[in-house]
Amino acid sequence: MEIGESKLFKRNGEFYIHITVQKDLEVPKPELTDEAVVIACDIGESNPLVSVELGDQGKKRKNAQFLGRNVRSVKAHYNNLKKLAGRKKIKHATNWIKKHVENKEKRKVNDILHKTTTKIVDRAKILKRLGYEPIIVLGDLKKVRHSRD
Repeated sequence: MEIGESKLFKRNGEFYIHITVQKDLEVPKPELTDEAVVIACDIGESNPLVSVELGDQGKKRKNAQFLGRNVRSVKAHYNNLKKLAGRKKIKHATNWIKKHVENKEKRKVNDILHKTTTKIVDRAKILKRLGYEPIIVLGDLKKVRHSRD
């Protein structure tokens, strides 16, 4: 176990400390049976979250979803607001951007990503109720459209 970053802060007159601890764990490799369905997820720039269900030990692909597409539109909207503040030469533009733009953008993007990851977990729960063994995997989904036969 290794102690990482720590942060001391004061809230409501009391002091608190957050300590980050890093510990290596051995995660058992899941067995791929006929009931196993792997939900492979990829995080990217153009499509923030892509998920594909791989069944029959990776031979059958279905239910490809491109989730979180509206993250791009949120980021574009707030980028335009930042540019507009710079063009209009608003006094203290950096403070205005931090106060009005960056916090809202971060909250909206986090909300969208939370909702999309919740959809993936809900799909795994449905598959579990149907008698499958869902496995959620994060990684690189290159060449998932090409047949592996």
